[in-house]
Amino acid sequence: MQMPVIKSKQFILRPFRKKDARCLAKNIDNRKIARNTSGIPYPYKLKDVREWLTKILKEKRKKKLTKVNFAIDINGKVVGSVSLEKIEGHKAEIGYWLAEKYWGK
Repeated sequence: MQMPVIKSKQFILRPFRKKDARCLAKNIDNRKIARNTSGIPYPYKLKDVREWLTKILKEKRKKKLTKVNFAIDINGKVVGSVSLEKIEGHKAEIGYWLAEKYWGK
């Protein structure tokens, strides 16, 4: 399925790519993020990120999606994510995380 790209003046929401792994690992490996989300463990190392990326990129190829993940991209760097889960018709659960550096902005 072709994923949309949403652009604003401050950030882009786009599909994840394998090459996002290092930047993603740097920004998600944070005890405060893990404490404030239900599905992100701490520590979250590069190996974990690569496994997760492989999983979501595989999920994206399904005909009927039950989960969608967007990278929050600021100036070419992944600084967070927005996900839609348990998609049923026009309903879904939404979750997000943002690198601590961007909190309050």
